[in-house]
Amino acid sequence: MTRILLVVASLLFLTIPAMADQPVKGDVGDSSGVLTPGSVQSEKDGIAVYKEAEQLKTKARSKEDLEKAIEKYQQALKMFERTRSDKSEADVLSRIGLIYANLSDYQKALEYCEKSLAIKRKMGDLNGEGAVLSNIGEVYEHWGQYQKTLEYYEQSLAIYRKVGDVKEEGVTLNNIGLVHRSLGQYQKALEYYEKSLAIFRKIGDAKNQGITFSNIGEVYELWGQYQKALEYLEKSLHISRKIGDVNQEVVTLNNIALVYRSLGKLQKTLEYHEKSQAIRQKVRE
Repeated sequence: MTRILLVVASLLFLTIPAMADQPVKGDVGDSSGVLTPGSVQSEKDGIAVYKEAEQLKTKARSKEDLEKAIEKYQQALKMFERTRSDKSEADVLSRIGLIYANLSDYQKALEYCEKSLAIKRKMGDLNGEGAVLSNIGEVYEHWGQYQKTLEYYEQSLAIYRKVGDVKEEGVTLNNIGLVHRSLGQYQKALEYYEKSLAIFRKIGDAKNQGITFSNIGEVYELWGQYQKALEYLEKSLHISRKIGDVNQEVVTLNNIALVYRSLGKLQKTLEYHEKSQAIRQKVRE
């Protein structure tokens, strides 16, 4: 699921779910069947078209751009279907599903993700199953059906714990926290964020620590505990600068600006908003 939200003109509180940068796990191109010379070429062609689709998705700025990406993914999907490359087929189906979710066509999104899930289960790919369950949860989250979201995230969490995928366990705990935040259940959200943070600290995942600090700061801001919010946002900002995570730095600067706005400190609000804008402009150049 990539769900990095950036401020364009107005100040909005921004949250980056930790899973956002890798919505679908796995590398397209792994084949589950025996390939003939002809099908090897078709597999290579499918991977090439898939990469084109990825580029279109990454650069997409409009509905039309996303629809073009879907067309390319569909072309790749047909090639993988011909070569019986189950893993590649399943991963492309998930990607198409998440794009439909971004286009607010949730029913179609679920159809594609469910097809992907069926393939992963047929293959016995538990990690892949966990990833697709998480993607389905994200579709329901886009749809605003938070109880269904929690249902699928919990299934995903159980699988990651079963296979011992600690990082994805942390990511999923963070995503569950985001859902509780959306439901206004701030104490619950903090509990899941803290569990997630403990895992990221243990495995030395600085990027996701920074994201989680920002998410905790957002909860405290929503709760009206502005000093606690600033405390956690400053931690996030420190990490993002230390590791060179520009996107997270921009998000956190905007979130700090919003807290200062809530405190009525307009000069500080402008200061942090301008810092954010300056970095974003520099990246564009």
